[in-house]
Amino acid sequence: MKLKDVVLAVGIFGSYTLYALAQERLYATRHGAEGERFSFSLALVFVQCVANALMGLIFYVGTGAPANTAPISKFAIMGALYISAMYASNSALNFVDMVTQVIGKTCKPIPVLLVGSLVWGKRYTTERMVCVLVLCVGICLFFLTGAAKPHAKGSGVETTTLGIVFLAISLFFDGFSGSFQDSVTHTYKPDAYLMMLYTNAFAVLYIAIALVLTGEGSAALAFVNRHPSSLVDISIFSATSALGQLFIFSTLTHLGALVLSMITTSRKFFTVLLSILWFGHELTTGQWTGVALVFGALGLDIYSNASKAGAGAAHAKHS
Repeated sequence: MKLKDVVLAVGIFGSYTLYALAQERLYATRHGAEGERFSFSLALVFVQCVANALMGLIFYVGTGAPANTAPISKFAIMGALYISAMYASNSALNFVDMVTQVIGKTCKPIPVLLVGSLVWGKRYTTERMVCVLVLCVGICLFFLTGAAKPHAKGSGVETTTLGIVFLAISLFFDGFSGSFQDSVTHTYKPDAYLMMLYTNAFAVLYIAIALVLTGEGSAALAFVNRHPSSLVDISIFSATSALGQLFIFSTLTHLGALVLSMITTSRKFFTVLLSILWFGHELTTGQWTGVALVFGALGLDIYSNASKAGAGAAHAKHS
């Protein structure tokens, strides 16, 4: 394994581990005598997208990447789908703990498969369908055996029905976002940093309008003014988000989607594990079984793809 591969993997692990911890601490920490908690998801996504766009711009200009060939409207749609999924995911943290959110987000292959089949007419193998089935069973087991009433010594956030609804909405937009991005990438082959820049730039535009219309921007600023200590978590959250996106796009460009999926899947596991240890989440035996099934299914899917890739390389070598 090359040093660059290790750096990319460590970058994703490190940045998104800090990202997840800063996100949960930001939403869970109570401030002042009244125990006020941060609940401004739209404003947080705005700051996050600004950081992501700036990082994309720096690396797009710095690497001298080719000019864009895709219609701007494609990036406008990407930005809308992206912020919809992110807003729902961040909002869920007001009503679910981090462990439940991360496990729920591992459902992403399900809407991607459904949208790919129903909208884009893609065909999937039996192995892929089995992996998705095991994934569904694991997630259902996790929720049905106690996740509805988690206990966390550090966070004080309990999972509610509204939180599950927000997670479902996030997954719905994730499915359309991933499939649409695949379509644009296949058709126009835009530069990775350019996609990062334009997608987040449109997201910033949309959210700025929403912040003005809803008044959440001024409310979020007032909260930060009352509780300036929250700026630490907001800054860490935004910086690690931008850095993490950079590592992800770099990994996708240099190592391919298979290696990227291996790294990000492993990172999700360590996010769950660290959240459990750090915030004192208590999981039942049934929930741990669900966790094992979820990550087992994702691991099986990765192994299946790796076996096919190896067989294809061997066939090409001997032909």
